[in-house]
Amino acid sequence: EGDIGHEGDIGHEGDNGHEGDIGHEGDIGHEAHSNQEGGGGDQEPGQQQAAMALLPPAEGPQHEIPKPRMAPRKFTQVQVEELENMYKHNPYPDTITRRDLANRIGETEGRVKTWFKNRRAKFSRNQRLAMVRNAQPATLNQFYFIVLQ
Repeated sequence: EGDIGHEGDIGHEGDNGHEGDIGHEGDIGHEAHSNQEGGGGDQEPGQQQAAMALLPPAEGPQHEIPKPRMAPRKFTQVQVEELENMYKHNPYPDTITRRDLANRIGETEGRVKTWFKNRRAKFSRNQRLAMVRNAQPATLNQFYFIVLQ
């Protein structure tokens, strides 16, 4: 069984998602399947050994342990009020304005930039929903059928 969605072979036993020799079972890209005639490749033999030492062993199933996600940090009510105030005046603040606002509310410029991006997305989504809610219901007499012979 192989890993699906990685750069290695799909459906071959022993693949660990490493890019390497195609059509071999077992260790992919390891010395066992490397060119046996004079080392081959663009690297010196010492470099090949050093590069191979960096690869994890291919024995047994290997699964990456996902890092635990950090709990999302929320803006305080005061911070949200400051951000909303600025958004009313300018939904696309420049870098200097964002940096100044971030310093005022005690946040990073990156989080402020992301907040504005998300706020603009929320506005667009609400606009589309309002248009759908206010749309006239379609009736059959509004549809036209064209018959081509």
